[in-house]
Order: sequence, then C-alpha cells, then structure tokens
Amino acid sequence: MPGSKPPSAKKVALVEKFNTYLDTYKTIVVAQADNVKSQQLHDARKSLRVIGAQMLGGKNTIFRRALKDRVKADPSDANQQFVDVLMPLLKFNVVMVFSNDKAQETFTVLKDNRVQAPAKAGSIAPMDVWVPAMNTGLEPTKTQIFQQLNIPTKIVKQSVEILKDVHLLKKDTKVGASEAGLLVMLNIRPFHYGLDVLSIYEDGLVYGPQVLSITEDEFKTKLEAGIANVKALAAGANYTTAQTLPTAIQTALKELIALSVGCESFVPSKIGGLVSDIREGKVAAAAAPAAAAPAAKEEKKAAAPPPEEEEEDDDEMFGGMF
Repeated sequence: MPGSKPPSAKKVALVEKFNTYLDTYKTIVVAQADNVKSQQLHDARKSLRVIGAQMLGGKNTIFRRALKDRVKADPSDANQQFVDVLMPLLKFNVVMVFSNDKAQETFTVLKDNRVQAPAKAGSIAPMDVWVPAMNTGLEPTKTQIFQQLNIPTKIVKQSVEILKDVHLLKKDTKVGASEAGLLVMLNIRPFHYGLDVLSIYEDGLVYGPQVLSITEDEFKTKLEAGIANVKALAAGANYTTAQTLPTAIQTALKELIALSVGCESFVPSKIGGLVSDIREGKVAAAAAPAAAAPAAKEEKKAAAPPPEEEEEDDDEMFGGMF
C-alpha cells in the first residue's frame, strides 16, 4: 500500500522462520504463556531443543497474517488446513512448539518447566487456595489481618494460631491485597506458573492435552474395555470373530460334554486335555492326527496278509479208523 511502513527486519525474519517450521515439522503444540518470565521461556527453549523441538513466540497478528499470505501465494489443501485449523488457536498470549512426533515429550518438558510463585494482588487465581490450621509463629499484633479475612484464631504461647482450615481463594477469582499479604506472611507460594498446553495440532487434527496425560496402564484398560465391548456385541449378534471364537468353541464343548455324559459315551479323562488344546489354539493340530488315525488303521488292516488255512488232520478226517 502507498505510504505504508515496510515491515521491520525482525518481523520479516520471524515470518520466514514460521514458514520454515510449517514446512519442516508436522506437530505443533500451542501453549499459554501467562505469568511466564523471560528466563523461564529461555530455559524451556533450551530443554526443548534437546528433544529436537523448536519454540516460536510473537504477536498473534503476525502469525495470522503470515498464514493468510501463505495460502494466498499457494492455495494448496495443506496451507488451507493451516488457516482453518491452526489460526483459531492463535489467540491470547501463546507460544508454539514445533516438532516431529514429539508431542508427548514436549508436554513433559513444559510440565517440568513450571515454577512455584506467590499470589500477586490483582491476579486471577488459577486454583483454589486453602490455608491450613496451624500455629503461624506470628506475634499477636498481626491478628488484624486475620480478622479482616474472617479467619478464626487464638493466641497460644504469644503467637497466632489458626483454628481450622480456611478456603482463602477460589479458582478464577481475583486475588485481593489482604489475601496476597497474608500468604506472603505465612510464606505460602500457592501457584505454579509455566507454559500450559492448550491444544496439539498434528497432521490436520487438533486434540487437547488430556490425551497426552493418559498413562500406559490407562490406555491398556480402555483398550481392554473396548475389546470386551466388541466381543459382547459380536456374541449378541451371533457373529463369529477372532475374539468370540474361543468362547464359542468352549460353549459348544460344554454342551457336547453334557450330552455325552448323559449318553455315557464320552471319556471324562480326556476332557481336561481337550479344553487346554482349545485355549491354546491346538484344536487343528490335534484334529489332524486324530483324523489320520482311523485311516492308518484301515491301511494297516488292508496291508495285512490273509490268514493261512489250516490243513485238516487225517486222523480227524477218518474218525480215528486206523
């Protein structure tokens, strides 16, 4: 535009780096950076480089404009996907962490980078804060601040003692000057600040940090529950699957056993081995020799030479005449 100020070299370099990362990496972790100091960002960036991830932060307007220019220069499906899916995540105070299949490692690094911090007056409490019942060690002249906050106390051995646990701050409420001052006096640093993961963009999909919090045992439990549901559905629909086949065979075997016992034609001593073979998938292997056994007997019988006829005794023939 005529008369418009050209972008600074720093802004141009930031946009170039942003486009390079979009071309290089396929996983983008978007994290909130509220109450995070520059040194903490620096430490997180160093830790992320160890796992092959790169952090990028700046004004959201710059990145949003870069995405629009990118799709305008190359209206490919991939670039349009960045605009449709990634752009809505670029709001408020956020940073982006780029990597290839390192979402879980990134989540762990950012989680470990959190630091403890005091409650500042005027800030929003990110969590509930309780003050426990205890002897504060404060002299009796400090009782006024407790009275202002309606905290029950008594004087024990010339020091202020809180009589019961007190819910001092509620989540998402503003921290007052009295609450902040009391927490400082009690040396309580209730909050932990860091880069909190908001969303993960990966191959065109967006999911929340809850997915990365799932442990291996939890995943195994959910997987087993899903398999059980599929098995129950298949069994109810009378549809044989790899999961329902062993159960179907065992059910049929039980019915066969019950019928055979009633007819007194089943050999009980072989039941245990047959059930074991079914569970171990040896039914086919066991069936082959069993089927081959009668054929072998028939073949053996056919190959056996016919018995020789016995010659009659002459004495018996003539009745012992001589």
